[in-house]
Amino acid sequence: MIRIIVAEDEPAAMNYIVTLLEKFDDLKIVARAEDGMEAVEALENRPADILITDIQMPKMNGIELAKRVSETYPDILTLIVSGLSDFEFAKEAIRAGVVEYLLKPFTPVQFIEVIAKMSVQIKNRRRSDRELWLRQAVAGTVGDRVFPGHIGLEPVLLGTLIVGASGQLPGDEFEYPDEVPMELAATYIHNKSELCFVSAKEVDISQLLRDLSFDAPFYTASYTTICPTEGAQVLYDMLRAVKRSAVPGCIKVFEYNSMPSIELAASDKERIILRNLRYEVSNVTKVKALLVDLFTVWEEEEKTIVLMEVTLTRLVQYMADNVPSGHSLPQERIAEIVPAICWQAENYLDILRKTWGVCAELYESLERMSDSGKLVDGIEKYIRENLGEPHSVYSICNVFKISNSQLYRAFRKHLKMTVVEYITELRIEEARRMLKDSTDDHIKDISAKLGFSDQFYFSKVFRSITGMSPSEYRNKYYMEL
Repeated sequence: MIRIIVAEDEPAAMNYIVTLLEKFDDLKIVARAEDGMEAVEALENRPADILITDIQMPKMNGIELAKRVSETYPDILTLIVSGLSDFEFAKEAIRAGVVEYLLKPFTPVQFIEVIAKMSVQIKNRRRSDRELWLRQAVAGTVGDRVFPGHIGLEPVLLGTLIVGASGQLPGDEFEYPDEVPMELAATYIHNKSELCFVSAKEVDISQLLRDLSFDAPFYTASYTTICPTEGAQVLYDMLRAVKRSAVPGCIKVFEYNSMPSIELAASDKERIILRNLRYEVSNVTKVKALLVDLFTVWEEEEKTIVLMEVTLTRLVQYMADNVPSGHSLPQERIAEIVPAICWQAENYLDILRKTWGVCAELYESLERMSDSGKLVDGIEKYIRENLGEPHSVYSICNVFKISNSQLYRAFRKHLKMTVVEYITELRIEEARRMLKDSTDDHIKDISAKLGFSDQFYFSKVFRSITGMSPSEYRNKYYMEL
């Protein structure tokens, strides 16, 4: 509600202005004054947003009143309505901080347009103030400072919302949906996933949350009604409570005072599975099965995202510390990737799949230690030591006493390529090194050392992989030096 004080000594003019103001649903006349001094006294007792005043009034004219208001109450916007069109009065009014000037007689349309313009200014300023307060409250820099008191002592709706899965909220430059009232303010934090909002009037909370979630697959939200005299702590507590309550794949909305208490301790089923996971950490097959059991229990118990994040981070870290060396998953990456998986997944199964994608990197070294892994390691070593030999699938199978299908399956499983592709990549890698190391070796000699049947076939293969001929590759390298 926008509060207005009208200062006018002519009864007819006062009635005319009041009648026009009554056309606005969101305006309230908090005081009427017959002169400037009465207006000053009214302002001391009744907060206002807009002052409408005539210039020629007894005791204190409109220019003096506007100047005092500008100095004492800088947030109040002043509109002068006067029959005086003298340019000097207009200049005085500007110096006094007047934002609008209407000449009598004015039409209803002219007056309504000016008041509507001033109302938008006030609402935008209020929204900016609320946004700033919300940002500072979430950042913990508000302390006990109360909510901006632009709305008197009327209760406000305060809320928090966290979106999940692939949902993403707008950035700092937030364009409010058309459905969101001007009285609403919102701010975003933490990777475009968390939102705090406040509404200065009653709204349809379900519709408001749908609008603010921007079609996120799921979200968790809470709201409560507070008085402007309450500090920022309630907002901070709400945000923490929403984070503790978020469950993947669900839309949950709580009234803050009725939010469920979150059980932090693991259930008996969960503890048994986690203990077995640690005991069987080197058994890939059992780890997979136990992870499925763990997520089945979590889904049954509606385990919250924040608790899964903590447990999974510790579990994956334990795997990284206890699986045989050879994986390439540093500790800092675990600390980043596991929380991201939990908060961005669509459901429990999605978290399980993505978690195993991380674990697969840890267990790659174990897979390589299996019988087929040892076979591939032996073949790799043999090929590297005999790179100049005319290798073929038949010759390798003959050396290692295996079938073509065994060779194919082993390389596909562990290297994701065929043995022929592996040999070709290895030879071209060595060719690049030889071309860089020396300008004396002829292309023909390099191709022969690497087991190619002739120079032209070598050049064709080299170009297909690098995009240039061997001689072009060498010239480019040395020109860059």
